[in-house]
Amino acid sequence: MKLFFQKYGSGPPIIILHGLFGSGDNWRSIGRSLADQFSVYLVDLRNHGRSPWHPDHTYPAMAGDVLELLDRQGIERAHIVGHSMGGKTAMYLALRHPHRVEKLIVVDIAPKKYDAIFGDIIKWLRSLPLYKLKSRTDALAYLLQFLPQKGIVQFLLKNLVRDGENWRWRVNLDAIEAHLGELNGWPDVGNARFEGPTLFVRGKQSDYIQPEDYPRIRHYFPKARFVTIANAGHWVHADQPDVFVRTVRFFLNK
Repeated sequence: MKLFFQKYGSGPPIIILHGLFGSGDNWRSIGRSLADQFSVYLVDLRNHGRSPWHPDHTYPAMAGDVLELLDRQGIERAHIVGHSMGGKTAMYLALRHPHRVEKLIVVDIAPKKYDAIFGDIIKWLRSLPLYKLKSRTDALAYLLQFLPQKGIVQFLLKNLVRDGENWRWRVNLDAIEAHLGELNGWPDVGNARFEGPTLFVRGKQSDYIQPEDYPRIRHYFPKARFVTIANAGHWVHADQPDVFVRTVRFFLNK
């Protein structure tokens, strides 16, 4: 699958993979900040953003898409940065194809199964009466009934686009819902290990990575290091962009 991407800058390549319901657009300011030193590829994963849709939405499939992008761009090895769902995709890619990954940065996610999440969000998005919408403000008011966090609702509504006189979701809700159990889980990687430099970045206000996860992480990534960023939740890069960019730059330049 040929993924859509935006490219900024020149230098050693960095591939940035977004989380569920996101897109490369969410990382534009980060990409531009790093473009003075790197070639930054902001990727839309399958079933998201401007990339094609496909009924298969698993980590092996998404990692395969990223490999295709590397091949298409003539990139032998790249730094890989992944957040949440993109972080699991990045980990799977590094474990299965370590020769294609220079350094790995995983943002606020661990290689483990999480309790069922996002199911309610899909239900709320599906319930939005697209045919009645007159503006994005109408959609915001509707979803705030179920999800009172305005910032999260605004993030989700970046997937709502106008198509002529109508509105549609540019995220493939059917494929995501069908594979939600796999997305919350962790794929079988056998005895694979990634021996390259690896950084796990977590938000201090997030519970996605816990200290008890460290042994499991180091099992797969023996050289893993950990950084906790204060005043940040799960969307670390959005909550503390300057600190996040400095952290990434320091790690990649070591």
